Amino acid sequence: MMTCRMYITTGICLTRIKIVCLTVKPQWAVLLCCAMLIGKELYKLATKQPLNWKVINIQVEAKALAILGILLGTYFLSKWTGLF
Repeated sequence: MMTCRMYITTGICLTRIKIVCLTVKPQWAVLLCCAMLIGKELYKLATKQPLNWKVINIQVEAKALAILGILLGTYFLSKWTGLF
């Protein structure tokens, strides 16, 4: 159970991390965010806290891949025909 002091400490730490992420290059910010998410899950594993499982809807993911394919196809077609 978290106390008020732990909430304040967590809030301060997250604020510092956000400030650092905003001051670095965008590529590094994405890597830092990924590392933080992985670190959070590893911490949960180490402290034997229950992990949150996510349900992936295959149909939604297939639609997203189709949209990504259309976007990439449009980009490369425009690049090839000289529209860019």
